[in-house]
Amino acid sequence: MILRIIPRMAFDTWNVDAALDRVRVAYHEAGHAVAAWTLGIPFIEVSILPTPGQGEVARALDSIREQRGETAMHVSAAVFLLAGQCAQMRWDRNSFWFGCKQDRADARVHAERLFVDLNMFEAQAAELIRAEWPRVEALAAALLDRLTITGPDAVRILESAMTVTPRSDEVPR
Repeated sequence: MILRIIPRMAFDTWNVDAALDRVRVAYHEAGHAVAAWTLGIPFIEVSILPTPGQGEVARALDSIREQRGETAMHVSAAVFLLAGQCAQMRWDRNSFWFGCKQDRADARVHAERLFVDLNMFEAQAAELIRAEWPRVEALAAALLDRLTITGPDAVRILESAMTVTPRSDEVPR
């Protein structure tokens, strides 16, 4: 199954500037897309426009379960689900809960199935986003410009962006 990466709901604009919320959604969805690309979850589209498609994540995860097993499916799912929040928080630390509650709840289910604390997966997602930040920024910028990007175009954007190289004073983990 190939996944479409889209917002679950319309922008959270009831108490937030609509233009800023659009940027938040772009970073959030770019975070999911970068995680999917990194984890080997194929996708056909990335969008900041809310459209139906909720069952696609479950079907995409079923293919991971078949190919790599139950544990890999739960790990990939939790990291994928938390990557959106990690990306938007890296963009703006004050945007923590906007649009993240359901992703966190879904990630918690996967963590509980493995008897693992959600914080472990959150740390993995945050590290993935940190390492791939130039790709997140490139895809978010493209989403703000085009609103919806096909999977092949998104992959070209991701492949053309540079990754963050560790500073010489950083200790590898």
